Amino acid sequence: MIRQNAALGQLAVEVGHELNNVLGAAVGYLQLAKEEQDLPARGEDYLNRIEERLRQATSIARELQEFGSPLFITPDPVDINHLLEEALDLLRVRSPLEGITIDLHLNPNQPPILGDPVRLSQTILNLLINAQEALPEGGVVQVASRYIAGKVQVLVADNGIGIASEDLPYIFEPFFTTKAEKGRGLGLAICQRVIEEHGGRIEVESKPGKGTRFVVSLPVSKVTTSSPHRIRNVPIND
Repeated sequence: MIRQNAALGQLAVEVGHELNNVLGAAVGYLQLAKEEQDLPARGEDYLNRIEERLRQATSIARELQEFGSPLFITPDPVDINHLLEEALDLLRVRSPLEGITIDLHLNPNQPPILGDPVRLSQTILNLLINAQEALPEGGVVQVASRYIAGKVQVLVADNGIGIASEDLPYIFEPFFTTKAEKGRGLGLAICQRVIEEHGGRIEVESKPGKGTRFVVSLPVSKVTTSSPHRIRNVPIND
């Protein structure tokens, strides 16, 4: 299994690298085309749409490279409450939260942790995006921080569609996804990797039709590499 995962990671790096090269050239030519004079309005609209799709593909290639590459943590003192507020701002910029209520509860006495603010912020944002996408008809996203037994915890929960019990044990596995149309199955795998590199753990509980809750626990002392953990599935109360 270790060799298989290593081979998969190496393949992801190589494919991501080659895709980045091709897509980078395509974006460059596209930008040159947009600079042409007397470009019809409809033609410019088409080019803008093509550019958006190319940038999405570039993001996919970048994820492949990140998944297969060594993860380097740059530790700094981190205020987890600040990261949560920042991630919520990014979520609102990313797309309108139509019909979605954010229920925010931050512990004002949170101690700082030592971690990589960029990677932790992206991890929190990924969890928020998952919660948003689980609410196609609207609903509530609960976001909270707390300090328990020497651990700083982040909670992100929604009352959306939930995850099927047969899928729940696999959601942190690379390339496993329940999003048939747009999922790549790398987001949660990368989230778990980042949290474990900080010496923490990420747990999930979910029930179809009731919602999903992620709990991230991080130590306040130092950045370490933890051993793989088991996912603890706890049913949500009816």
